[in-house]
Amino acid sequence: MSDIIVEKQSTYKYYQTENYNFKLNKQQLIQNLDNIDASTINDPLCTELSKNIQNFFKINIMEIGPTIQDIKENIFEEDLSILIDKLVKLYFRKTANKGKEEKAKKKFVLDYLNNNKINLQEIHKWLIDNQNSSNSIYLLGYFNYHGIFVETNKQIALELYQKAVELENVVAQFELAYMYYYGIDVDRSYYNAFKLFEKLSEKDNPRGMKWLGYCYEFGFGTEKNVDKAVYWYKKSADKGSKYAQNKLKLFFK
Repeated sequence: MSDIIVEKQSTYKYYQTENYNFKLNKQQLIQNLDNIDASTINDPLCTELSKNIQNFFKINIMEIGPTIQDIKENIFEEDLSILIDKLVKLYFRKTANKGKEEKAKKKFVLDYLNNNKINLQEIHKWLIDNQNSSNSIYLLGYFNYHGIFVETNKQIALELYQKAVELENVVAQFELAYMYYYGIDVDRSYYNAFKLFEKLSEKDNPRGMKWLGYCYEFGFGTEKNVDKAVYWYKKSADKGSKYAQNKLKLFFK
């Protein structure tokens, strides 16, 4: 190990250069280097020390810098992913099939993003870059459908909804089923709506069960079958559906 002694104003500071094992921290080293005058820097030993320190900093910046950046990005993405999942679940629970106008539903989404201080441009870019979860796919479709940050493009929205449906996204399945049933921005298809309500019911979703019972009761997308209608109304009622509970009262009064 070699010890290099730098003399400045009768004060000696020791720096061990082997393995870049410095006794002073980086900030101290920087300050000490800044304080060395020109005559001292001309000393060969000091010049070598300066080069070694600079190389050390460059190595550490390359090794540590990206890691810190990656950590920040990972934390940001993880937090945003959680917020998106919560938004989609809250949207489904609080607005789906409750007679709210589309403007009110859109306002719910915008208020959620604003309350969580999420920039629209930032989240839109993130959604495009992170199409690896069904909620992200659905929400990007929602942005396109309602013209949030982008021009309204319902064709792209429907394609994204369908993609999310194929990944078994409950919210997308219900949204698309609702659109097929009422013929909203798609050709009305009771059969397609029925099949989606059937998928939802298989997941023990009370809304899907209620709608499936309704389809069986009136023959929408399938043959009328009162027994099956009662069966699905009962399953939905057991999970708290007021509509299904009232339906059962009518059947058994």
